[in-house]
Parts: sequence; C-alpha cells; structure tokens
Amino acid sequence: MYRVLLAVLFVFCWVGVAFSAAQIHVPVSEVDLGVLYSGQKSKHTFVLENHGDQPLVINKVRTSCGCTSAFTRDKVIEPGASTELAVQFNSKNFRGNVLKRIMLFTNDPSGKTELRLRARVLVELALKPARIKLGLVEKGQTLQIPLTLTNLSDLPVADVVVRCTSRLMTVEGLPQQLEPGETVPLNLTVNVPDQPSMRVNGYLLFSGRGHVLNQLRIPVTGTTGS
Repeated sequence: MYRVLLAVLFVFCWVGVAFSAAQIHVPVSEVDLGVLYSGQKSKHTFVLENHGDQPLVINKVRTSCGCTSAFTRDKVIEPGASTELAVQFNSKNFRGNVLKRIMLFTNDPSGKTELRLRARVLVELALKPARIKLGLVEKGQTLQIPLTLTNLSDLPVADVVVRCTSRLMTVEGLPQQLEPGETVPLNLTVNVPDQPSMRVNGYLLFSGRGHVLNQLRIPVTGTTGS
C-alpha cells in the first residue's frame, strides 16, 4: 500500500512539473490603424500577458518589413504579470490596404505569436501621368506635354513647388496651393537637344505640405533619333 501511494504521489508531481510552462496571452492581437496619408507614422501599444506559471521570456521580436518597428523594455514577464510592446508603422511609399505582421518568439511551448497591424493608406498629391515616356524623339524639337496635379486629401496642400533635374525641362502652371479635391492642368516643356542618339532623361520633383510633406518623383525618359 505504501508503494502504491508513493507511486501515485510521484505521478502527480511529475505531471505538475511537465505541465508547468509560460503562456503568452495578447488581449488584442490585431489592430486597425485606420486611414493614413502616405508618409504619416502611426503608433500602437500591444499588451503582453503571462498566463502561465513560469516566467515568460521574449527571445526575439521580428517585423515583416523595415517600415514597422517594435520595442519592449521587459524581456522577462513573471507569471500573472504583463508588459507593453510599442509598435510604429511608417506609411511612406505605401498605397491602399496594408497588412503588417509582428512575430514574437518566446519560451511558450505553443511557438511564435503573431500580431497584426492594418491600415488604409491614401496618397495626398497625385500627378498624371505618373511616368513620362517620350520614346524616340526627333532631335532639335520642342515637346509640349500636358500634365494634371490633384489634391486628393481633405486639407489644402500648400507650398507647392517643382524642381526639374534636367535643364532641358520646365513645368508651367503650378499654383502655390491646391484646395481639397482641386485638379490643376500643367504643361511640361522638353527642349530636345540637336544631337543624335542622346538620352533625354530627368526627374520632376514635386513637393507640398498638407497632412504630410508630400514628395513626388516623376521620371521622364526618352532618346533622340539618329
């Protein structure tokens, strides 16, 4: 009888040790950041809890791209305790619906934990066409190319300027400010050099301040004939 009781006690102790572990719990693991204008940064703080009976160790935090950063000061969370994970998303160069992931690697036996950030990124300034291909052009001629610039946001975009990286190109008709929803016609003049087989390349660099400091980089490409 004594041996049976001893065996039962050993089994219960072994089971208790075997199932003793850290357990990560995130009350809200997916967050919608809402509408952002390209270039805006948005922050969120996730709460990380340890529902286990062993210390939870955060070994590594990894994000799906360099546009998202994540940081926590506490690498070890005691049983029953919690900490915060500060996350920031930079919407620069994004457009449309965006999903970003943050992976947590811990000593929880269930494996990695995934957190998600969602956002809808809008563009404030838009130029049409967004890329200007001149193709093969006759040397010595002057090209006139119509453009349109639109403010797609709900705020005025002020201090609008354009710079051409090539001396062969000029843009006319640009106002200093665009009202919400306003579209203005512009004219690009390209003075094609009187030389054969020469590249006619450059960039139109637009900028203006609304919700964010907008910067558009429009490539212009072409080649003179022989």
